[in-house]
Parts: sequence; structure tokens; C-alpha cells
Amino acid sequence: NHNQHDMNAFFRSDAVSFLLVTSPDREAVQEAYFFEKKTRDELGLDLGGYVLNRSLAWSAHLPMPDAVQRPAAAPPALASALRRLTPLAQAEAQLAQTHAELAGELKGRAGDGGFAWVLPRLPDGAGALEALSGLADALIDPNVSPEA
Repeated sequence: NHNQHDMNAFFRSDAVSFLLVTSPDREAVQEAYFFEKKTRDELGLDLGGYVLNRSLAWSAHLPMPDAVQRPAAAPPALASALRRLTPLAQAEAQLAQTHAELAGELKGRAGDGGFAWVLPRLPDGAGALEALSGLADALIDPNVSPEA
């Protein structure tokens, strides 16, 4: 079939590259690796890179609550609140570090010329136009921090 031949030639051309989108969930990552192998080995198609969606990797550099400078006149309740938030912040920081390591792993798998983009976990999902616009900004400029 002529149309099928044209389509196969198009997908194998230098103008086309596939992106694999995954969440940081280990099952989703394993599924992405399966599709990477199938895309490359069975279909002979070029993998351009990965998009790590719903990730905390962008926040891996943020300071912990106990590192925040409090004014000398801060009420005791503030110090108490920061102490109580620290274990939660530590758990989130560990998860963010795990996500950052996964982003590095994806970048390595994409190889030279490949990439791994990281998109934030949005508090209300990506259904609203404003949230989608924020994700688009993060894709275009990886230095843009997501809005909370």
C-alpha cells in the first residue's frame, strides 16, 4: 500500500522523533522502558527523549523548613510549626531527590542529543487552561518554576 509506505517513511525520517511520557511511578517508568525498546528495536523509530510528568524533581533544591531564617521576635508557635513540618518536608525532599535521580536516568537512556524534561505535579491537575499554560511554559523553558 502506497499510503502505508509513505507513512512508514515519514515516521522514520529525521523530521520525526518520539517522546515517551511517564510519571515517576515505578510501574509507569517500566512501561515507558518497554515502549522505548519496542519503538527502537522493533519499529526502528528514533526516540527523542522523555517527559517526566507529575514530578517533584524541580523542588529538589529548595531549603528545608529548619534552614529558614526566622526573625528574632518570631512567636514560639512559628518555631513549633516548623519543627512539626520538618518530618513532612524531609519525606518530600527525599521523594524530590528520587525524582531528580530518575530524571537523570531518563536523560542517560535518551542518549546523546536526547533529553528528559521534567513537569511538575500540579495541585489541581492539568484540566484548567491556566495549568496547561504553566506546563507549556515549563516545556519551553526548563528554568521556569511552576506556580503553586
